[in-house]
Amino acid sequence: VMIDESIEAITIDFDWPAGKLLLTNGDNARELTLLPNTQDRLSYLLVARQLAYNTKPFAALQITALEATDETRLERTGTGDIDIPWGRFEAEGIRRLTAAPDERRRLWFNEDICALPLRVEHHTGSSVVDMVLESCVVTSAD
Repeated sequence: VMIDESIEAITIDFDWPAGKLLLTNGDNARELTLLPNTQDRLSYLLVARQLAYNTKPFAALQITALEATDETRLERTGTGDIDIPWGRFEAEGIRRLTAAPDERRRLWFNEDICALPLRVEHHTGSSVVDMVLESCVVTSAD
């Protein structure tokens, strides 16, 4: 996280059943309780992944941040090929729409490769952040 031009590490622990986040930075800790039917900025990826593999064309949800809660719509955009560092793969596309007219995100999932999105593009005005999954290691729960 960048705070006043310095970079700090913050650990985020998610308690999805309880709808809580615990933010820890050294000795400082803060607990956030999510409103009912609200997702945090990471757990919404679970909703997007579920949408990629079911027959619903869209999902409406609220995503919370420290400043506000965004009304968000996730839409399926279909299947297409994407390139990531370790190959070219077919992936299910999801578009994230918010009330901000100059902001949009696209995510691509392939359930056979990884539960995480293979690629995420975030457009804000003329700026683009393109994130690609470099590897995915699946371990057993044992």
